[in-house]
Amino acid sequence: MIGFVLLGISNNPYSISLWVYPFSNNGSTLVHLSTTINGQGWCVDLLGFSSYGKIIPTGWNSLQHQQVFGPILSTYVWTHIVAIYSLTNGVRLYVNGTFIGTTGPMIYSASGQVNILTLVNPIQGNNRGTCQSQSIIPNVYYGSIDEFRVYSRELNTVDISMLANP
Repeated sequence: MIGFVLLGISNNPYSISLWVYPFSNNGSTLVHLSTTINGQGWCVDLLGFSSYGKIIPTGWNSLQHQQVFGPILSTYVWTHIVAIYSLTNGVRLYVNGTFIGTTGPMIYSASGQVNILTLVNPIQGNNRGTCQSQSIIPNVYYGSIDEFRVYSRELNTVDISMLANP
């Protein structure tokens, strides 16, 4: 999906909400942010799984990734995920409407350009080392996703509850 201008502005709040139904939890990318279609420009894996199946949202502060380590998600079960960023609260993770954790306040260093979101694929061009994903394994996600939404604001607990309990 092309044209995410606000995701390219440093410290601009955002929220990502989606339902996931993983077939495997061996590590993969759910949401990849990049400045190029082939993934070789500025990029970060905003949401994905560790090699052990933990759900992880990520933010970038120009020096390093800041991550929240969530629970291991069960396979073949629908789970609602919300990843939020704000300057005041940093990166936060909610699973099925429950707050899991936060990085604490942090500066988010964005690309300064229009961004592209790629779902379920790390899209890292021919050089898989171009985009550092830290604890998120840059593999293709095997499973289903539903009701993917991106907001240019910080969702509150009422918003999250409504999304997790339709």
